[in-house]
Amino acid sequence: MAAIQSLITAACNREDSVLSTNAADVLARIGPQAINSIAVYRAISSQSNLNTNELDRVLENVGSNEEIQVLIELLKNSDWRIQRDAADFLGRIGAREGITPLTDLALDNAARAEVRAQCISSLGKFGDPKLADYLLPLLDSTFPPAVRGAAAESLGAVQARAAIDPLLKIFRTDNDPDVLKETALTLGELKARKALPELKSALFGKDADRQVQIACIEGIEKIDSSDGKKILDEGWEFFFAVDRELHRLCLNAWHRLNQRGV
Repeated sequence: MAAIQSLITAACNREDSVLSTNAADVLARIGPQAINSIAVYRAISSQSNLNTNELDRVLENVGSNEEIQVLIELLKNSDWRIQRDAADFLGRIGAREGITPLTDLALDNAARAEVRAQCISSLGKFGDPKLADYLLPLLDSTFPPAVRGAAAESLGAVQARAAIDPLLKIFRTDNDPDVLKETALTLGELKARKALPELKSALFGKDADRQVQIACIEGIEKIDSSDGKKILDEGWEFFFAVDRELHRLCLNAWHRLNQRGV
């Protein structure tokens, strides 16, 4: 295991491309035993003869307790990119042993925002509504936008309907476009009909961020209601003369709802 760990470190070396390539090739030859972190997967997929489909099959076999513990240890790595990728992989393989360390790292103010956001996204991949208790506090404005946005997204992934009111509060008060975008999408995922007036207001807002407007259209469609269909009907007419892309998106979403019998 120590030798494999050394190879992992070498494969992720961004200053010595020869060392990185050689280490990745050795790991590829060792096979599944060595593929115990997404950091290795990334290095091998870009630098070895293994193709993506072969690697995906290898990754399906990862999940032994030993390998999970390696990934948890990698969360403490000094390279934030390895931390991020280990967090990603823990979520992808559904390693519930990783929930506590992922949560701890997400709350660590000393960690990079990208790492914290990935930890939160990985928590969402477990699909457990009980994880809302960990995720809801991360909507607080004291956290970086990347953290708040990831928390909003993951609350949708775990179908935390208890989060609808807190998410509506965020949608009304937050000023970060990325946070607003993820919140709009999650309100749609949660089929929050009570959010339709807020989503409509943001869609038609005079100084609205374009990505937020697009997310509002998607969120309105996901809510799957006749009231949402009426908003989209207004939208495609309103945007016809002023924004042909938003016009098209509203019209397409309206048609999809119509086809579903809404």
